[in-house]
Amino acid sequence: MTRRRRAGLMAVCVLAAAPLPVHGQHLSYSGSASYSGGTYIFDRRSDTYTLGTGATLDLGRIRLTGSVPLLVYNGGLVTTVTGGVPLPTGGTDTDAVRNREPGSTVGTKGQGQGGGSGPGSGPTPPVEPPADTTVAFDESFAANVGDPVVSVSADLHSGFGTVRTVTLTTTAKLPLADVSTGITSGAWDVGVGASVVVGAGRALLLADVAYWWIGDMPDLTLEDGLSYAVGASVPVASGRYFLMGLLSGLTQTIETMDPPVTATLSLSRSLGARTFGSMSVGAGLTEAAPDLYVSLGWSVRLGTRSP
Repeated sequence: MTRRRRAGLMAVCVLAAAPLPVHGQHLSYSGSASYSGGTYIFDRRSDTYTLGTGATLDLGRIRLTGSVPLLVYNGGLVTTVTGGVPLPTGGTDTDAVRNREPGSTVGTKGQGQGGGSGPGSGPTPPVEPPADTTVAFDESFAANVGDPVVSVSADLHSGFGTVRTVTLTTTAKLPLADVSTGITSGAWDVGVGASVVVGAGRALLLADVAYWWIGDMPDLTLEDGLSYAVGASVPVASGRYFLMGLLSGLTQTIETMDPPVTATLSLSRSLGARTFGSMSVGAGLTEAAPDLYVSLGWSVRLGTRSP
């Protein structure tokens, strides 16, 4: 599940439980600031800070959304796919990931590695493992703009009964980022999916599933597959906030590692007629997911035009 999709589901839960009186077309600005980090399948930790910005044009039952992320990261070993899922591909150095034995740790090499010297001996040249068993790790942080993501959503049903919403969504990741950074596959990702929210009073259950055609990296095959999310949302603090637990993941995309699965806990609320805010913390449950994920998100409706 993409970061944008996770934020969208939180907003849907708030609106489905306590709908706001919105009439006509309106444009919204949305943003997020997040951190994800972990060792994944490597022997060193990769950290990524992401500042996302986007806009949504709501035409009633149809919504058009676009977003662009700015990533600040080290290592260069993690590639973003399907618009927001980090995968430990090795970046531009994928041989060791492709040849990895399942369950093993991929070694890293970088500046400053080398041997020492002992008494009475000259400098010992560094001993490097074979090139196809390690990946190059850049300890310095770099900042780059990631691939833009656009989506079109259509509400098939919206109501106040047991079934609150049924939505179809088509999403595309545009390969516009620099492939030499390792943060992008350099290929298109396209997903088609559906989400359903059901409720009893203000308590909600939700499910989201999408099939993704994932573009391959230059030297690493990324398998197409399903993204999914299931969760529940309940009002807390006398109904001022909504607490949501979510289990999300993506089926196996890289043959030599487990599929990524993440558990997330989010707190969100409507901050008036035009503003929505949320904060989330998550933990990876498999080797392909980050150890820790933390995010702040917000959305502001900029204006409404009556039909």
